Amino acid sequence: MLIKQFINRTIKLSKKSIRHSVNEYDCGSSGKLIESLLVPKKYRHTKNVSDMPKLELKTKNEDTSSNNLNLTKYTDFKNAFMRTYNKIKDNLALVYYFKNDNNIHLTRMFVFKKLDFSLYARYLQINTRKNELKHNMTFINLKKCYNSYELIELK
Repeated sequence: MLIKQFINRTIKLSKKSIRHSVNEYDCGSSGKLIESLLVPKKYRHTKNVSDMPKLELKTKNEDTSSNNLNLTKYTDFKNAFMRTYNKIKDNLALVYYFKNDNNIHLTRMFVFKKLDFSLYARYLQINTRKNELKHNMTFINLKKCYNSYELIELK
């Protein structure tokens, strides 16, 4: 039920542009704004768990040249592989958007269902720099790792 409500909120939000001034010092500010509009306040968190029960939300700018999706970033490396898996294992919503002037427009959403553990282990990219560990995956490999997905065209 929560996932259906999330999809409906996303469809409704996509019917209008979202005002957003560009923050040149925070490249993730657009995604954070979208998340704040789509994830109900009672689920917002600072812990490393799914954004909502059984649903993780990720956003991606259509204009980016990177095919990688940033799944997680950690400063505490302990059990990071399983923490990421637990965060995205049930469902992952990937919302694409584009920006023009000071507006964000949602374009499409993929809802991925049931992550296959062995494929996750095979395709997860792990990048470590100094005191930071990031988990990434390409979009093509993400599609391979889930049992099914649904594409919802927005706007």
